[in-house]
Amino acid sequence: TQSIAAATLRQALLGKVMTVGDTVSLLPRDLGPGTSTSAASAALASSVGITWTSELLTVTAVDPAGPVSVQPNSLVCWGQGIEA
Repeated sequence: TQSIAAATLRQALLGKVMTVGDTVSLLPRDLGPGTSTSAASAALASSVGITWTSELLTVTAVDPAGPVSVQPNSLVCWGQGIEA
């Protein structure tokens, strides 16, 4: 199982709107304020490897219920509830 640092995962998901059951890419947004992606991209390549650009994550829970947007202070979890 691969592990991604909290800051890296959050940066990759920053600004994305999702809800339970959605499949989301690790590709960071490249437009908008606070979306410099070079550091996140390098960290993803280092931790996941060359396949990071095609990796998809399935959203299994959100709080509050319904669509949520990942923000700089959002708690994100990887795998079996591993907090990131």
